[in-house]
Amino acid sequence: MSLDREDKDKIGKILVAFYGSSAARINVNDKVYIEIVKMLQATQLCTNVMHFVPRPILAGNPIKWLEKSIRKSVLKFLTTKENEYYLTCLKVVALTRKTKVHLASQGL
Repeated sequence: MSLDREDKDKIGKILVAFYGSSAARINVNDKVYIEIVKMLQATQLCTNVMHFVPRPILAGNPIKWLEKSIRKSVLKFLTTKENEYYLTCLKVVALTRKTKVHLASQGL
């Protein structure tokens, strides 16, 4: 696979979104592209799990609240767009894969 200039620019923007302006210096190649795909897949998995985390209880009957929270979580999971992610998931995945992205940019 060979990335054209437009693809490299898009991947560069994704890297900057994940790692900040210093990521603009990363050499974008096929291996970096593969790492970005893996990052997005991991972020999607994390986001799917986060949909089921109960929200804070406000007041009232805890059992009814839990039932309602689970119901809302399931509905949110079923209706959420695939390209929306939890910021926490993005940050954790970016941090855990940072070294791999830098190695990939060096062709390693």
